[in-house]
Amino acid sequence: MKRLLLALAIFSLPLPVNAQNANRAHSWLFSIGTGVANTDLNNSQFQTYFHVKPVVGPVRNINASVKYFVTKKLAIGITAGFYHYSNYSEATRVTTPSLSPAANDYQVLYSSLDYLRHTAYTTVEGAYIYYNFKKGNIQLYATAGFGITHTTGYVDRRENRVYINQPAYGSCFFGSFSPTVDENKMTAYVAPIGIRSGKKIGWYAEAGYGYKGIFNVGLSYKL
Repeated sequence: MKRLLLALAIFSLPLPVNAQNANRAHSWLFSIGTGVANTDLNNSQFQTYFHVKPVVGPVRNINASVKYFVTKKLAIGITAGFYHYSNYSEATRVTTPSLSPAANDYQVLYSSLDYLRHTAYTTVEGAYIYYNFKKGNIQLYATAGFGITHTTGYVDRRENRVYINQPAYGSCFFGSFSPTVDENKMTAYVAPIGIRSGKKIGWYAEAGYGYKGIFNVGLSYKL
């Protein structure tokens, strides 16, 4: 009889059930991750100075966030991060003849482009868990954020025009175009598909659009 009462007492205690711990209100969630394919890379002064093509390859993007679960499904917090991008390219082409009637005279254009962009951002971000798997501590969620970015950098464009077969006109012309970039602008992030796995320490992955990139993955800790 004593053993039966002891067993009932043990089973009546609040055991740390995985599903309950994964969805406990008034808890904190810390995460750090990295993303690729920043979708707002062109939405800046870089388009004014030079038409930078959209970047779909890896860009150094580090982000960290802390969120507080107001309810079992809704969490609100802040996110901070940065991404960095730089590139250099060179090109050579022959321009149309410019010194008529000297048909054998032509111009060669040597050009180069060097640009750098460093952006830091701070945003308010929320997440909503819309489905929980009973096994495996897996949650499906959506997240969105809105905030401000600060971008610094430069665009250095250089041209060197060389005349062939006409030394009397001089050998070359040199031009340089080097604006600097320093701007603040609003930014946003929407990820309708997110998955997190783990009880306290876990991993997560998001697919969305905005400052974290099209794909964002990382580690998280729930307190």
